[in-house]
Amino acid sequence: MEREAELSVVRRALADALAERGSVLAVEAPAGQGKTALLRALRDQASERGLRVLSAVGAELERDFPFGIVRQLFEAQLRAADPARRTRLLAGAAELALPAFEWDDSAGDRDVSFGRLHGLYWLTVNLAEEEPLVLVVDDAHWADAVSLRFLDLLARRLEHLRVVLAVGVRPAEPGAEQELLDNLTTSPVASVLRPRALSAGGVAALLEDALGAAPEPEFVAVAAETTAGSPLLVRELLRTVADERLTGRAADVTPLRRALPSNVGRLVVARLRRLAPDALAVARSVAVLCDRSRPADVAALADLSEAATSAGHRALAQAGLLGAGELRFEHPIVRDAVHQDLVSGERAAWHRRAAEIRMRAGADDL
Repeated sequence: MEREAELSVVRRALADALAERGSVLAVEAPAGQGKTALLRALRDQASERGLRVLSAVGAELERDFPFGIVRQLFEAQLRAADPARRTRLLAGAAELALPAFEWDDSAGDRDVSFGRLHGLYWLTVNLAEEEPLVLVVDDAHWADAVSLRFLDLLARRLEHLRVVLAVGVRPAEPGAEQELLDNLTTSPVASVLRPRALSAGGVAALLEDALGAAPEPEFVAVAAETTAGSPLLVRELLRTVADERLTGRAADVTPLRRALPSNVGRLVVARLRRLAPDALAVARSVAVLCDRSRPADVAALADLSEAATSAGHRALAQAGLLGAGELRFEHPIVRDAVHQDLVSGERAAWHRRAAEIRMRAGADDL
């Protein structure tokens, strides 16, 4: 939905690979903005056009595992190959890559020398000589540093290969190997795709498809406003519509507002807990204080220093949860989800403290 410009770049990259013009596609966007869907479309189109697709997915708990992404991409090809094909794939300098696939705690895992990376490059070349190749790495912000070093090297040597390297990445993810990721997006043969939020028209079209009839304008307006067009949140909205048996009428707005945050809450809170240690406290403070949040009030309510509050705000802004220039949630539904995550007694205590803080500052009661 509303991704024709991005899909046009994908089609061009696949055509270039068939013509021995390699390229990098970096799909960069906050969580829930449709990176995985675009990469899935890339894989489908590549398979339809006869290109071999090898895929890997980064995982937060595996980022310290050397060659983890490399093994996901290539190991199955080597293990499934008959002796003759295995010999072809490891011919020449590609043989230097072999220890990376030998599950061993010794030199194979620790050796990240240029020779090992050079061997992986030639393994890629040998695979691409068999048929054009598409390497897809989703959640590259969680990839191990060794694999990213290989992808960086590959990106700088792709120009005349039948290879597309596609990565999905969140910008400024805490703990990511940001310099290596930046190198991928700034490669001379790189195209950076930044999928936007869905428009109100796009949300309406998805609702109509799910409901089997056009929703009323009031329902569409609330759906678009609360999700801010985030594809992930729109997906949760569609699930809520189905679970609650809503019909898309204006009368369904109140049930929608009541049910949707609980579906989103588990996703949002899990995301918050992976950010900087103080990010959750800042998010809860902003959720309680609403859009009247002032930095000093947020810091006092979260029981944080101004520096820690600023650090938490930066982490939340980089994650696409709070605005970069103000302490305000980008998506109203996310604010509601964070607020609902506070159990009733805890929520009351937060509101009581917030009222005291605002009263001391001369503001009205919350």
